[in-house]
Amino acid sequence: MIKSNLPHKPLILLILHTFVLPSIFCQSLPEIIANESYNQTSYNSTSQIDTDGNENSVNVASKFIKTINYFVNSHQYKNEMNPYFDLIKIVQNHEIEGPKYGGYDTGVAYADFNGDGYIDINLLLNPGQDGDFCEHFMLINNGDDTFSMDNTLITNPDFQTYMSRKTIVGDFNGDGKPDVVRIAGGHDQLRKSNILMSGNDQYTFIELDVVPESQYHGFASGDLDNDGDLDLFFGQPNSGFAMNDGSGNFTWHRVDEKISNYFVDNTEQYGPYGVGTIEILDVNKDGNEDIVIGGEYQKDDPTQPHLGGPTILWGDGSSNYDYNNKTEIWGFGERPTMTDGSTVDNNDDFSFADIDNDGYLDMVLVYIRQIDNDPNNNGNTTMSHYYQVMKGNSYTEFTDVTDEWLPDNIKYCTVVWVILKDIDQNGQLDLTEYAKTTYKHGSLPTTNCLEEAWRWEWNGSSFTTISTTQLSVDDEVLDNSLKLYPNPVTNILTIESKNVAISKVEIYSILGEKIKEINSNFGSITTDNLPNGIYIIRIYSEKGMVMKKTIKM
Repeated sequence: MIKSNLPHKPLILLILHTFVLPSIFCQSLPEIIANESYNQTSYNSTSQIDTDGNENSVNVASKFIKTINYFVNSHQYKNEMNPYFDLIKIVQNHEIEGPKYGGYDTGVAYADFNGDGYIDINLLLNPGQDGDFCEHFMLINNGDDTFSMDNTLITNPDFQTYMSRKTIVGDFNGDGKPDVVRIAGGHDQLRKSNILMSGNDQYTFIELDVVPESQYHGFASGDLDNDGDLDLFFGQPNSGFAMNDGSGNFTWHRVDEKISNYFVDNTEQYGPYGVGTIEILDVNKDGNEDIVIGGEYQKDDPTQPHLGGPTILWGDGSSNYDYNNKTEIWGFGERPTMTDGSTVDNNDDFSFADIDNDGYLDMVLVYIRQIDNDPNNNGNTTMSHYYQVMKGNSYTEFTDVTDEWLPDNIKYCTVVWVILKDIDQNGQLDLTEYAKTTYKHGSLPTTNCLEEAWRWEWNGSSFTTISTTQLSVDDEVLDNSLKLYPNPVTNILTIESKNVAISKVEIYSILGEKIKEINSNFGSITTDNLPNGIYIIRIYSEKGMVMKKTIKM
């Protein structure tokens, strides 16, 4: 959330239809009213819970209104302000799809770059391997969530840089327009980080000369010193702070100059190894930005120069931190365990939100588990991804509730970002990815990775699976053999199967409550007694189970 002691920043208010707007500027603004399609949804007395756990209310009577404030920390922008576009379809329409290009997940930036009130897309894509220079693409929203290429908005579209492992949007020069910061340098490829800085009518790529040339894995932005501008914190290697003067000019501070007692006995570098996952947000709601760090953790020896576990460094508004003033989400010896008894490897991302509405932020983390020369995978490398959910019992105490809240938590297809937001604006928080469709890769021959994003929806006590995006060979056979119609349905729902015998059908409400079980007559399922709404249909056979969604009208 925006802290009340900060100076007012330029705010863009875009109104494309006639409406009556109540006074909302005296309260915390929902920095963007984010829809799956910005220009289609009407809002009436909309209530949103942001990822800091605060309720924001807006009353409008318009088909389109958007308030954009780019002066927010990177965690809030990632979770609340990014749209939920069908990214694969968009890039395919412009013939810049994979595998021709790579880097959609870490090189994408969403913002209104031309100031017309619609969210555009800036992409940094790799046409080759690590160490090849990337290409830049500016896709401008036509007002209907179709896009036209317009690289004339960039003054130096031939700017040379390597792939970025993370992209951040924010107003860094104080002009009310979006800027885009990227950490450059692929795997073992060193490069200066850069910023796409807004000007009068165009944007210019500029290297951040004060930031060391490196191969950063993670960084984050936030107003660390409460002076009214966005600063940057970079992880390992060459960890440090880039402090902003308000105009997009930065001063570099090595990490040990800003964080005291930070692995002082480690003489090889300033700070712990493996700090690659970073977010900045106000976890304890004291008005000061905290830094959350993670990545590669101690395994067998607590004296290893790594973090013991995901760690919150508590801020006091001065931009100076003390490693002794911290909270560990979990510590040494508490590394999450896979179903085979092995422990997870690196922690790739995390996000916070008050999932259960108890006033404290909860945390969702995703880890990588890598098995080289896996005998169960013909000697190949097997990659799996493990979601963990930590419930905040207070600002400083967390409990692992993964089994209770998210039992479907191990994936064998790519996971990059953890996003917590109400995607469909139905008042239920979703756990999902950075776009409606994403490129995924799997390492098991028995797994087919679909483009649809992972997505679960909170039902009040746990997360209900909305989209699995991962099918085994048998699952895919079953899914392709089924036809469900009509959709929407009024009285009779028909499920047709080809070459697969259905054994059972279950109907669940969107809150995860089992409404009905059908064991026969699958071609004529009565639905006229169901209230109007969205339902999840689980269809079982000897091949497994697949889920489909239907709407009762």
